[in-house]
This record gives sequence, C-alpha cells and structure tokens, in this order.
Amino acid sequence: MGLGISHNAWHGGYHSFHRWRVYIASLENIPLELMEGYWDGTIFGIHKIEEEVRALETHEWDKTIIDVLINDILNNFPLKWSAFKPSPLHKLFCHSDCDGYINWKYLEDIYKKLEILIKKIPKDLDFCGPVGNVKEKTQAFIDGCKKAFNAKQHLQFR
Repeated sequence: MGLGISHNAWHGGYHSFHRWRVYIASLENIPLELMEGYWDGTIFGIHKIEEEVRALETHEWDKTIIDVLINDILNNFPLKWSAFKPSPLHKLFCHSDCDGYINWKYLEDIYKKLEILIKKIPKDLDFCGPVGNVKEKTQAFIDGCKKAFNAKQHLQFR
C-alpha cells in the first residue's frame, strides 16, 4: 500500500511524500505546514508555551497582553496561498496526496521549477526510510512529470 504516482514519479508512503513536499516547499521559502490545507492548529508549540505562561505568577495586565499576543498569532493562521508569490509548484503543494491528478498542461512548469530547485538539494541528503535520497526522489518526480507531459497525460495519484 502507499502512494503511487503514475509515470514512475513516486512510489512510497503518504508520510514520505508529505515530508518530501514540505522539504521542496522550504526551498521555495514556503512554510507548507503553516499553509491552508496543511496547518493543524498548532504553531511552534504555541499551545505548550501558552499553558506554561498562564501558569506563571504574573500581574493581571501581563496575562492580558499574553492573551492578546497569542490570539493575534493564532488568528493569522493558516497562511493563505494568495499571500505568496505564485509558483508553478503550488499545483503540486495544493494537490491531494492520495487521489486525483495534476493536469498535464501544468507539468512542464512544475518539472522546470523542480529542475532549478534540485540544484539546491545536497547530493547526500537522505531522509532515511521510504523517502531515501531526496535528490534521487526529486529526479524521479521530474522524470515522471516529463514523461506525462510529453505524452499529454495527467499525472495520476492513486
């Protein structure tokens, strides 16, 4: 079981694919886990910090300031995709990780952007386990996108 993406673009677990996308997004300066569709309601342990701060013996006005700051932070998440400069990779990042497809018309822009980003990936970067070597996995995804684009076929997620 796991995620299979057509044209040999990806074979592996859903969690591995998620880790890979988070890493690729970081190369684009996109904090994927804080974005719409990814954010789980926590940020940098803010809830843990909130509990610890509230437990401190402080003046009432300190607690009010802390409440305002924490609420301000939490009310600004998740980050909206519209707040970021559009990238061809948004189609990859916003796509479901388990079904559907990415239209072949978008694949050329995706693989060309990945060809630029792959140069930033250290040769020996390895996430261990199912992802393995990140550069090799990225190259496989690029190759799969190229195959699908050249055949004018959608990249199928299943």
